[in-house]
Amino acid sequence: MAASFGVLYNGKRQVVKLTPMQPLITIVEHISKISNQQLDPSTCKIFHNKKELDPSTPLRFANIPSGATLELRTGQERVLGIQEQRPAAPPEQPLLPQTQQPSASPSAAPASTATEASCQVVTALPAAQTSSSGAAAVTQAPAPADPLSLGRQIHVFSRAAAAEAEAMRGTEEEPPEEFFEFTPDDYHWVVAGHARERARAESGLRTQKLREDEMRRRAAALGPVPIRVHFPDDIILQASFGALEQLSVLRDLIQKCLLPSVNSGKWQLYTTPPKQVIKDFSASFYTASLVPAANVHFSVPEGSMEGPFLRPEVMAQQGPPPEERGLAHKRQPQRSQAQDVRDAAAAASVAAAGASSSGTGRSGGSDAKKMPKWMKLGGK
Repeated sequence: MAASFGVLYNGKRQVVKLTPMQPLITIVEHISKISNQQLDPSTCKIFHNKKELDPSTPLRFANIPSGATLELRTGQERVLGIQEQRPAAPPEQPLLPQTQQPSASPSAAPASTATEASCQVVTALPAAQTSSSGAAAVTQAPAPADPLSLGRQIHVFSRAAAAEAEAMRGTEEEPPEEFFEFTPDDYHWVVAGHARERARAESGLRTQKLREDEMRRRAAALGPVPIRVHFPDDIILQASFGALEQLSVLRDLIQKCLLPSVNSGKWQLYTTPPKQVIKDFSASFYTASLVPAANVHFSVPEGSMEGPFLRPEVMAQQGPPPEERGLAHKRQPQRSQAQDVRDAAAAASVAAAGASSSGTGRSGGSDAKKMPKWMKLGGK
């Protein structure tokens, strides 16, 4: 049964009807047809009682009473307000009239020339001061922390220091008890996720360009990707890369940090578990599943060398691990309540299906025992 709602758009109230399982984004389509305007659903926002609603949530789970008044905003109202409140241009300063005295004495010419020269000097001073202050600002700008000219900032520390920092961070970042409670917001988030997955499945096949655009959008949302390179001598080298950068930049950075004797020999990079040797360095960190963070191991043929592997000037940068890393939490994310609910629902459905099938088998066996004698073949 469809429910009616009043939608405020551009100062006018329009009546829209939705079925219980239609997402709220359908309101944008109805308003587009009524107003004969092509609205972009990605830029539109729906509000109820000054509270923004999730457009992908079905009406049944949006907790909106029938007959309620919603508000549709396209984002253009704010732009128009800025344009209307544009400050007026400052009034132009009137130019001083230049009076020329035809009967000027020769002695007045040097005085006027001196006055013009002094004016020129006075007007030139602010420009010189501005240029000097700009140069000072340029010289005072902080330079990136790259003393070795490697092209990016690196962190060098030991495995023991990393383990100690992770242990301290784990005790400090223990979530409260309220974090594990399943709230109505979590329920709406789960329902919205199912709605998005269903809409994505119903959208059909997508072109390669659409898949690439979605990959770029997801990669851009990740931000810098911290990568830790573990060496056999318990030294860790960390640097951040872009999600769409090729793995060759990681290889080049390691080559710049290795000793010449190590760099000239055979070595390889791999991830674990399971152990997978990195061979295609033309792939990106995103396609190689090394996001949002990863541990990469450096290995050499057994018995060839024991270390050290990094140059002395690189080892001189050794210090504590960076505090803003959070790699362990990214690599091993905690299971959320929503994931537990989905797994419990899936397990319950599987158990129910198994119980129904086993019940059918038992009922079939009982029916076979109660089979009448005239249905048995051969009179047996």
